[in-house]
Amino acid sequence: MNYKIFIMTKVICLMNQKGGVGKTATTVHLGAFLAEKGFKTLIIDLDAQTDTTRSLQAVDDNYSAYDLLTDSDKSISFYNHTSSENLFVLVGNRNIKEIAYKKNMLVDKINLLKKYFDYILIDCNPHLIEFNRVTLNEVVLTASDFVVIPTESDPNSIYDTNLFIPDVLKVKQNNNPKLVLLGVLFSKVEVNTKLFREAFFDFQNVAKDLVFESYIRKDEKMRHSQLNGQTIFEFDRKSNASLDFIDFGNEFLNKIKKYE
Repeated sequence: MNYKIFIMTKVICLMNQKGGVGKTATTVHLGAFLAEKGFKTLIIDLDAQTDTTRSLQAVDDNYSAYDLLTDSDKSISFYNHTSSENLFVLVGNRNIKEIAYKKNMLVDKINLLKKYFDYILIDCNPHLIEFNRVTLNEVVLTASDFVVIPTESDPNSIYDTNLFIPDVLKVKQNNNPKLVLLGVLFSKVEVNTKLFREAFFDFQNVAKDLVFESYIRKDEKMRHSQLNGQTIFEFDRKSNASLDFIDFGNEFLNKIKKYE
């Protein structure tokens, strides 16, 4: 099926207050999947750790996420990843953590970028949403159409995810009524463990529509692909992680299609 006939530009942030749960890997591989499908896709690295930028070995000395956030007068530019003519990266910058944030500061800038891309994916930092001050994650949620929450199945990750979802919904209520929580994605999964099965089915029982049926299995080849600056699709198309990200990508498109 050619999904492109259904799409208007959508902005999706990949976010969780817990670190190490697969946000970057999900952002990179969802972006690569969409680019392969023929969608012009931009990944914005808004994590001060710049993991997305480094994992794709993206280089742009002229323009970065810091420039996007600070009203720089520089000409905007993007890194075009070698895996696809449709995959672009707005590279990260560690200095974004020094910026004083305003909750609507990204809205107009993202709307301008929508003219040039079918999908805009935003990799976010692992940080609490704090309602006594504006954080970067609140800024991103205010400018996004959808949010995907990657998580692992260990108790700490599940605990943090359960705390994070109400905060996302509060930002939706206060700042951005059009924001859709598209779903929770389990990553780094060890399928045959009781820990995963219980966490996955508990989430489904409570809120089935908020859990992706697909999940990403733990796969050592992911680490090797990152060291090579490749996506898992380039490194090993037949690997478990590659097959899982394809399943997730297709499920993602089917979910998105409901909002066209």
